Amino acid sequence: MANEQRLGGVSFVSAEGRNILLGQGTHTVSLMEREREGVAASGGGGAGYIERGRVPFIEIEGLSEQGLDMDWLQGITDAVVVSELANGKIAELRNAWVAGPIDVDVTAGTFGVRFEGLSGDWI
Repeated sequence: MANEQRLGGVSFVSAEGRNILLGQGTHTVSLMEREREGVAASGGGGAGYIERGRVPFIEIEGLSEQGLDMDWLQGITDAVVVSELANGKIAELRNAWVAGPIDVDVTAGTFGVRFEGLSGDWI
């Protein structure tokens, strides 16, 4: 059981059941499939909102450890990506792919990767 007072900190991510060692940087989870934007009335105040679809994602800063197969990582196109947060919450992103480039910072030994998927849930 997670410490009930811990809000953030140490977390874990796995893709296709393989753990990815995380750095100290980005670890963002957004499983929302819709976003809303307020619409202002011409006389002021709100008139309602517009709703648009969006793609759920998990974005991380990983460590470029010796055993990490970058070809495997770059080739992910239909995976389950699981993010276990320090506060005990677990996010599952399904039918996920690697979106955009994976750029490795060779000085820091880190890389950024964004997984996007068809759907996700907090489990």
